[in-house]
Amino acid sequence: MPTVGQVIADRLATAGVRRVYGYPGGEVLDLIEALRQRGLEFILTRHESAAAFMAGGEGEMTGVPGVCLATLGPGATNLVSGVADAYLDRQPLLAITGQLPADRYEISPHQRIDLGSLFRPITKLSARLTPGNAANLMDKALATAVAERPGPVHLELPSDVTTKEAAERPQGGPFGLPQPMEGPAHPLALDHATELLKLFPKAVALAGPGVIRADAAGPFWNFARAWGLPVVVGPKAKGVFDEDHPLFTGVIEALGTKVLFDFIHSAEMLVTVGFDPVELDKAWLYDGPVLHIDRASNIDEYWHAAAEVVGRLGDTLDTLAWRAPKPTPEWGEEAATKVREALRSAIDGAPVWSAEGVRVRELFEKVRRVMPLETVVTCDVGAHKFAAGQLWLTMRPGTFYMSNGQSSMGYGLPTAMAASFVYPERPVVAFIGDGGLGMYLGELETIARYGLKLGIVVLMDEKLSLIRIGQERRGYPEYGVGFANPDLTHLGKAFGIKTVMAKTAARVASALKGLPADGPVLVGVPVDPGSYRV
Repeated sequence: MPTVGQVIADRLATAGVRRVYGYPGGEVLDLIEALRQRGLEFILTRHESAAAFMAGGEGEMTGVPGVCLATLGPGATNLVSGVADAYLDRQPLLAITGQLPADRYEISPHQRIDLGSLFRPITKLSARLTPGNAANLMDKALATAVAERPGPVHLELPSDVTTKEAAERPQGGPFGLPQPMEGPAHPLALDHATELLKLFPKAVALAGPGVIRADAAGPFWNFARAWGLPVVVGPKAKGVFDEDHPLFTGVIEALGTKVLFDFIHSAEMLVTVGFDPVELDKAWLYDGPVLHIDRASNIDEYWHAAAEVVGRLGDTLDTLAWRAPKPTPEWGEEAATKVREALRSAIDGAPVWSAEGVRVRELFEKVRRVMPLETVVTCDVGAHKFAAGQLWLTMRPGTFYMSNGQSSMGYGLPTAMAASFVYPERPVVAFIGDGGLGMYLGELETIARYGLKLGIVVLMDEKLSLIRIGQERRGYPEYGVGFANPDLTHLGKAFGIKTVMAKTAARVASALKGLPADGPVLVGVPVDPGSYRV
């Protein structure tokens, strides 16, 4: 009979998991050995939080739950930020933590924390593994993590359970991730949607990450073009529509977002496609009709939907595209062009704070020109997040990753590391602020140890600029937001990482051009924080 540890390892491998990120403790050593025997790679990070971010990133990139592992007590609590991020950013993730033996839990106060109560509010499921439930619970956990909307599952593993024999799974047979069982949209719903689209030709399409999860970027492209709809996307949906297309307007909740919300408010109807309200930071003020198109119903009720079309997203969009009349060019492309011009004018009109700093628009434009379209970009949280979200042109789905639902500073570097494991032959670039870099400096050693060939661009202004801007808007003096950076050249040398200090956008682009062959490379660039004030 297999042990509980062997069952866990086998279920993970059969589901397509290739690696587990984590930081070990004595309580999970038996499980790590079971993973090794089953051929699963254990990736040692320098902090559990980084392991959780990496696992969440891998889950989002592959659709297979990413897995992170930590011991009990502080090991488990250190996972919380990354697990919460996976919960709000809809990433399939499995977090496994150690726990005290069952017969000692009630009498031993050392490192005793009710982990189920800790993780339950930030997971889709939190449960304890036992010899009797291990096989079935692993199946349930993996299925729950990938079910729409995807998210994290937490499993608690008492240290005396791993080596015990597991009960046989009643169903028997091999296990893999479940396939979606979505049906087609109801014909009457499709008819109603068609009528609304004809009734309100001056509509705007708002796309969300559900389009990527449904692998429906192509059908969405055809749908928007067929109806001549200007396209707005959320940050997590960048790449579902070419950002250099005449119908593309911009990214909400990014630099210059007021221009885009003003445009949405001017539309006769808003068509949300795979959009998730967790993307929204601003209050929802649109009071026109909303056509909801997704694989799931409008259960959030963040807005009232005049009509819902729920079913296989790609099929729904293809059907609606086929039904479209000839679009109205003066609304579609002409309206989108005016919005893009207004957005660019707002961004270009930002004041200069630092004459010596690089303007962020120039930075992203020059790097974009030299990097191939399949380049995977991750962005950390901070003022630069809003710049990257709007200014980094994305033409392929699944090539831009940002924490938005949770908006966790520190996300960018670990997620880029996960991308380097998932896509070792593709260029990977992390844009992070100097504030975020300070949180995860230790992971530079992880990058060097595994030879991850990514580029790390550190946008340096020695301030928490987003908070500084908030102080300014409230009329407060600058206070508690400044810090000193380490010497990046010496820092990179200490970890054996090539380091470039760039004073121009062109120098940044040159340093990244050779990726992935020339990685890893750490690039420090002083930026003008005035660019963020839009």
